[in-house]
Amino acid sequence: KEWLSANPRQEFSEPNTPPTAAKKKSTASSGLASTILETLSLFRTGDSIAEIALARGFSLPTIEGHLAQAIEQGEPLDPAAFYTPQEAERMRVAFASVDSPALTPVFEKLSGEINYGKLRIFRAFMQAQ
Repeated sequence: KEWLSANPRQEFSEPNTPPTAAKKKSTASSGLASTILETLSLFRTGDSIAEIALARGFSLPTIEGHLAQAIEQGEPLDPAAFYTPQEAERMRVAFASVDSPALTPVFEKLSGEINYGKLRIFRAFMQAQ
């Protein structure tokens, strides 16, 4: 009570600036978010997915997702950097045999022998065509 009586109430005017929208991720002219572009840049310098994940503090699936999104947006990457021709053929057959682009039915069709990261990247190459 003493503090209140010794310190008069302060009045503040309403700010004149309109509220701002939530900050969006910055994108380059390619339309890719800056975080994806950073992953793509590291990958193009020869870093592995695991090295990029470690350096950036992200999980493997996050980095694989970045690369898949880049591929879907038309970034030119070599499928051979991600999987063998034999794996590609197995994935092609498995994707063709299911009614959905979902990864789980394909993963199960392949008895879990090809991981979700490769499946996601393969699907991105298929969608980019």
